[in-house]
Parts: sequence; C-alpha cells; structure tokens
Amino acid sequence: MGNHPFNVTVVLFWLATMGWLVVAKILPPVLIGEPPNYSSILKATHAEPPVCWSIRLQDRVIGWAATKIAPRDDGITNLYSRVYLGEFPLDEIAPGWLAAVFKPVLQEFGPLDIDKKSRVVIDPLGRLVSFESRVRVADIPDAIKVEGQIEGTCLKLSVQSGEIPYKLERYLPQGSLVVDELSPQGRMPGLRVGQTWTVPLFSPFRPPSSPMEILQASVEQEERITWDGERVNCRVIVYRNDSGSGLAGNDNRGRVWVRDDGVVLRQEVSIFKSHLHFIRLPDNRSKEMWQAMGDGWTENWTEKLPSRLANGLLKQLNSDAP
Repeated sequence: MGNHPFNVTVVLFWLATMGWLVVAKILPPVLIGEPPNYSSILKATHAEPPVCWSIRLQDRVIGWAATKIAPRDDGITNLYSRVYLGEFPLDEIAPGWLAAVFKPVLQEFGPLDIDKKSRVVIDPLGRLVSFESRVRVADIPDAIKVEGQIEGTCLKLSVQSGEIPYKLERYLPQGSLVVDELSPQGRMPGLRVGQTWTVPLFSPFRPPSSPMEILQASVEQEERITWDGERVNCRVIVYRNDSGSGLAGNDNRGRVWVRDDGVVLRQEVSIFKSHLHFIRLPDNRSKEMWQAMGDGWTENWTEKLPSRLANGLLKQLNSDAP
C-alpha cells in the first residue's frame, strides 16, 4: 500500500507548488493584463502620424526627437527615431572626470552636438528582427554604431566605437520589448497598475563591451500631470535595476508617463549624472516639425540632417518654451 504519510506529503507539496505557480505566474496576467509588446504597440499606432518631442535638461530645451512607424507592403514594420542634442552640455551631464577627458578632444571637431539615428525592424508576427543605432558626435559621422540581429533567443550584437569593433552574443527571451535609452516610446497600450516585465535596454553611451543591460519595469502608480495646458491622468512606468543584474541598490533608472489611452506624454531617462526629459509635442506642433524635416531622413535614414535645419528646430522649440 506504500507509505501513506509520504504520499500525503508529496501531494501537499505538489499542491503548494501549483498554488504558487497560479498566484505568481498565471493570475497576474489574467487580473491586470499582459504588459505591452510589439504587436500591441503596432496595433495601437496603426496609421498614426509621426510624433515629435522636446528634450529638456532642468529648465531649458537642449534638443528634440522625432519618431515614425513605417509599415511596408511585405508586412515588415520599421520604427525610426531621430534625436538631436545641440551644444551638448557635457559639463552638466557627464561625471567630472569624463568631461575633463573628452571635452578638449571633442572641441577640436566643432560644436559639441549629437545626432542619433535608430531603426528597429519588426516582422509581420510582431517579433523583433533587428535594430541599428548610429551616433554622430560633433563632426565625427559614426562615432558610435550599434547593430543587433535576433536569431531565435540569441541576440548578436555588433558595436563600433571609433575603429574598435566588438562582437557580442546575449540571451534574449522571445517577445522581449527591447528599449533604446534615447528613443522615446510613442505608445504603451493596456497598462494597469501592478504590471511588471523585464526590459533589455541598450544605449550608445554604455561601454562598447557592454552596450546592453536588463532593467525591471513596473507600473507603480497613477499620477496627474500638466500636458499641453491641461491636467491629464497618467500611469507611471518606473525602470529599475533588475534584481538579478548584480548591480547594487534599486535605483530609479527612468520613468514614463502614459495617458489612459496608451499615449506616452513624457519620458525621463538617466544619462550619466543627469536626467533628460522627453516631452511629447501636441499634434499640430509635431506636424509642423515633421514637415520641416521632410521624409527624406527615413528614406535615407543614415544621412546627416543639415545642421541649419537641426539647430533651427531647436531654436523654435526654445522660443515656444514657457
């Protein structure tokens, strides 16, 4: 007949394990919904016009950003972004030792501005295929270049900093929503307070040997903010160091304010010792900026945007700023 107490113990242990699995892994998505993914984002942004952003450091506008979703006839979708930082305030953003080392060198190349271009490729099933990011610093055209290619659960990274190439491979869970630190998200649909998910984040400002890190995203609260002159209710996503990353502390690495309909209104990112704020422009201002830029930069997205145009857009944003 067997050992009756032992059988009871095994059954109780199995029930406890299954109970934990249901409570921890199955119930949260059912009760509060699945976190955002590429499929839900693309569905929510179908036929949405390009979006433009102002970039603030403390009380002043130091740059702008533009994002565009471009579906192709074959079902592939390209997500483009452009970020321009004029007269980059290295002294205020970078640690003192880094500014002291790089500023004299970079000043030899002219005005210290940064022009970052990115493209993310999504397949018809909403899966990440590849991404690429290029950064111009002053008059150095490809000062930093990052390329990622996804093969199953393997992310193959190629990082070029100056003449030094790096080849890396990282594990990437299927369905991961990879985030570019300097590319604002246009929409994050279906958010509920309490949702959590893991975010692979890459940044051109990280060391070339380690351009990607894992963060933990959580929808922590609702908050009312002022946007375009009105008080708006938002859900706040907070990005923190992942508990398994080995990094000390639970520092706030960034925040995103998302309106109830899934539209991202504000995004905060940590760059070195400072916080940059991306503020979404109203539709009419986005349209004006995009018309000034034209579609040429997405058709030939690796080409340089004329400095006069880039600085002109920045001056316009500064004149509009309160």
